[in-house]
Amino acid sequence: MYDNLDPLKHPTYSQHWNTLESLTKIRAQRSEILSILEAPEAISLIAYGKKEVAIISPELFENPSDWHVIGDLHSDFYAFSNQLHWIKTNNPNFKLIFLGDLIDRGPHAIEVFSLMLSTIKEYPGRVLWIAGNHDEGITLQENDVFEASVAPAEFTDELNRQDELKEIRKKFGLGFIEIANRLPRAAVFPDGLLVTHGGFPLTDLQSQIKPEDSPEEFFAWLNSPECLQDFTWTRITDWPKKMPNRNSKGCSYGFKDFAAFCASTKNFLPVQRLLTGHEHPSNGSDIHTPWVDNPALTLKGFGFSSNYDEPQAYATKYDKNLVIGRLRLNKIPEVITIPVFEKDLFTYFVTAIMSLPAFANIDRKIQKSPV
Repeated sequence: MYDNLDPLKHPTYSQHWNTLESLTKIRAQRSEILSILEAPEAISLIAYGKKEVAIISPELFENPSDWHVIGDLHSDFYAFSNQLHWIKTNNPNFKLIFLGDLIDRGPHAIEVFSLMLSTIKEYPGRVLWIAGNHDEGITLQENDVFEASVAPAEFTDELNRQDELKEIRKKFGLGFIEIANRLPRAAVFPDGLLVTHGGFPLTDLQSQIKPEDSPEEFFAWLNSPECLQDFTWTRITDWPKKMPNRNSKGCSYGFKDFAAFCASTKNFLPVQRLLTGHEHPSNGSDIHTPWVDNPALTLKGFGFSSNYDEPQAYATKYDKNLVIGRLRLNKIPEVITIPVFEKDLFTYFVTAIMSLPAFANIDRKIQKSPV
């Protein structure tokens, strides 16, 4: 047990990669980040900043390995900072795909949003942010209270907190809503990879496609509200086939449902493989082995326990490795593991997590080190 939680006195403290320093830096840039949100061109800096299915041109896909993928972050600044550092260090020409659900669950939604915005500003047109269901589920009500259509919804709790930073939080909240409402809901790459937060239009919607449809009619269907909802909300399973359950936005699907989607859209799209977020694999990734003919991969970006309800989600339940993806031609993405350094995580946990208002009254003695 560590009775003294001063990270600088911890015997295994190291400066290998100082995530706390990165957090402090992004907080110091708050005014600069807000100026990005307030600029008219803020949306245009995001690749494909339009609420539809993005079709990636062959010219942008000349070097598939430049494209890196981060799964659901859920306000985990520690994960995002380290993943982004690895990508930028190993590939200066990187392009970044983010699979959505930037907010909720974790403790640093505004800081993760700020780091995303600063990256978009520094590398315009190189970040493809696919909307997740948590991203699109926030509104500001007439009583000036933020509400969410999803749960858990820690981001709205943070935005509604009454303190001296409330007005600044409101600006971040409004900026987030504006951007999230215009994010693409999926992307199709030239080699047949469909990238999406949740899934694809399920079989009941696929039945609306007719052989005689024109390209204009097809893409009007693909970008209809019903189809865009399925891209964002549906859930992958290893079942062969699932009947659509329209009593729930988050209805599930299997590999035969995806095969049907590939077949029904083949005259217009080259879709053959699937990359999703939304689910939270325990080891950071899930290569769905029953998906043989049309392979699928699910990635998780955050590293803490998915039930983030106490600081021990960092203290004792943090992953030993973080996961990112890297695109490959005609294959599902390569899964890359990034080691979590206990010394750095301990520093971040003690200073950045245990000091949060929500944890102010929790006993700060922990039983073991974070990893």
